[in-house]
Amino acid sequence: MGQIKKRIIVTGAIASLAVILFAIVSTLVDKNKLKDFDVSISCFGVVQETKVDKTDRMTPYFLIDDEWSYLGSFGYSLINIVQAGDSIAKTSGENTLTLYRRDRSNKYSELKQVQMWN
Repeated sequence: MGQIKKRIIVTGAIASLAVILFAIVSTLVDKNKLKDFDVSISCFGVVQETKVDKTDRMTPYFLIDDEWSYLGSFGYSLINIVQAGDSIAKTSGENTLTLYRRDRSNKYSELKQVQMWN
């Protein structure tokens, strides 16, 4: 009876380690996909409006030049800062997005630079 209990415990431990390893690998793969998406985004324009989709994990969207855009991880970093009239600049292949805001003289100046995936 002791041998059977040991085998059950060892089998359970091996199965648990396999599940944990699978979860770690899956997370790393998803993180790489997200990083690739964030780096591939290209966006230049003036923000007209922002919204948060409460039915889709509080996903932020930005109305930029009459088109709703999802900015990946950058959007989550900016949603509480961006105002209508701000300008966003993000080049595909770069991991930095720059947010500009007009001052009282109607001239744009850099408000914030967001860098993802160092």
